[in-house]
Amino acid sequence: WDFSEEKLQGVLSRSSEAEIRSDVLRRVSATTSNEAERELLYRAALISGSFCIEDLRVVAQVERPVVHADAVLANLEGLWVQPQGGGRFAICPLARQLSDQLEPAVKKGVHGALGLSYMRRKSLGPIEVISAIAHFIGAEEFDRAGVAYLHALSSVDRQRLTAFDAGLFLLWSDSSLPEKMSLGIRIYIRTLQLGIQHVLKKSTDFLIDDLMVLASAVDDSEVSFLTPVAMHLPVILGRDFDGGSRAITRLVASLDSLSNPLGKPLDKGLTDSLRSFLWHQTAVARTPATVRACLRSFGAIPTRILQSSASGEAYEMGAVGLCDGIWISQFERPSEVRDWNEVWALLDEIAETAEVLQLSLLNTAARRTQIIIAAEVQKNLDAALQIARTVLPAHNEIETFLVRECIGRQLLYAGRYAEGLEHLKAATETSFRGLSSYRFYAQLALAEAYSHSDRELALEATHGALSIAREVAQLPRLELVKALGEVAVAVYRHSGARDAFPYINEAARLLFQNRRESPQWRDVHVLLAHASAYLQSIASTGRPPSGRTVTGDDFAEPKTGIFLKHHDERSNLY
Repeated sequence: WDFSEEKLQGVLSRSSEAEIRSDVLRRVSATTSNEAERELLYRAALISGSFCIEDLRVVAQVERPVVHADAVLANLEGLWVQPQGGGRFAICPLARQLSDQLEPAVKKGVHGALGLSYMRRKSLGPIEVISAIAHFIGAEEFDRAGVAYLHALSSVDRQRLTAFDAGLFLLWSDSSLPEKMSLGIRIYIRTLQLGIQHVLKKSTDFLIDDLMVLASAVDDSEVSFLTPVAMHLPVILGRDFDGGSRAITRLVASLDSLSNPLGKPLDKGLTDSLRSFLWHQTAVARTPATVRACLRSFGAIPTRILQSSASGEAYEMGAVGLCDGIWISQFERPSEVRDWNEVWALLDEIAETAEVLQLSLLNTAARRTQIIIAAEVQKNLDAALQIARTVLPAHNEIETFLVRECIGRQLLYAGRYAEGLEHLKAATETSFRGLSSYRFYAQLALAEAYSHSDRELALEATHGALSIAREVAQLPRLELVKALGEVAVAVYRHSGARDAFPYINEAARLLFQNRRESPQWRDVHVLLAHASAYLQSIASTGRPPSGRTVTGDDFAEPKTGIFLKHHDERSNLY
């Protein structure tokens, strides 16, 4: 072995590679007896890893077939093809570079045939799918590559994502999809990738940015391509609100003319779902810019479609949530930078737009939020009552509920219990059964209002809240803990501390089953611990706990409504 520096450089240079390749070609020519053997060898060079005789027959059948492939293989065995046992073979590594000896059409055909052979297997893993995609790309069959990837991504169980994906989830995750792949397929791939990466808690910024570029390239005859975008609309809106809003607006605005791939009208269930996504925008809209983008979106929808969309839970939560979100997000800002005049003007804008678009609930929701601001921020209960009088009587039961519940709570906060009770009774007696969390808190507010005059009715109202919390799966379990705590307090005030402990025990069990260590969880823990300690002392000694709390205050008796009260610093006592 005589390796000088010059020889080593030569081995590593392209000229040396070319020489090796030429030498391999000469050896192939010298050791094969006919063109059929060489052709089959070049085709086999495109097969990844080891292969069986069936794989070889597949590549042999491509354009200008190599006949008698089994016999030709027998002649290649030894120098160029080595048996691996179990009916499998491996091609000599030196021959791997010879596939470019094939004519372009034949090479593409071999790639295409190999891709299809992978996809026809009874069982497909990540490696097989990646191999199939690579072959389809080599065949320039980009749509087949996309469909293969779609098949794999759509088969993934996102609740149990495999730890080993062989790079399947990373494919095209930070690079553009092939431009020659159909636009609709590229959009669908991006939405599936987005869902998986979001579950894996990996960055989705590139995927969303590219998805919005693809969405903007959709023309009016291809709007149905945007349907998958609705699958992950909240995540998309969080990154690019304007882009996501434009996409869902175009989709909903075109519902009357959309068709499925077979040219038939979309299924009613699908169109109903797509209509609801119009209101999903509101869950993310918190700034004046994003709120106005929502209003533009609503205004761009044809009247008939907009009116048919303005019903159901998504519309109810969307309309109320949009307006609540505006004042809550403002309240969460540092006090010195809060701009309530801006919020009030924005709510006026929402109400006026809603009136023009005949979205009565949205109009009422905006005025309801102004009631809250007038009473709680501006400390002007008379102004809040005046707004309520302009809205009532409302158009329907949901609007009646929203206004009555809201003004009832404000009167309760002000100590005007009889007036608050009147409104809260009217709210909870409506037959409306949507907005579960709002009805839940209305029942608890009603219980607090009753507690000043009728402890039995207060107890009945807390049981009403508990029923809602048990029946509505969408309510957080922490709300059920609060309801149980309120029932316990109401039972204590109605019939004594001992009768309250079944509810205290269930509340404690649920609290620790759903331990989160969040400020909200710690706050409820502090309240439940306080109520439990007080009731235990009353039940065992007939007296409140002796001494003082950690804050130095007297150990206050828990009263109905204790779990409704918010205090920023209370969770720090945990």
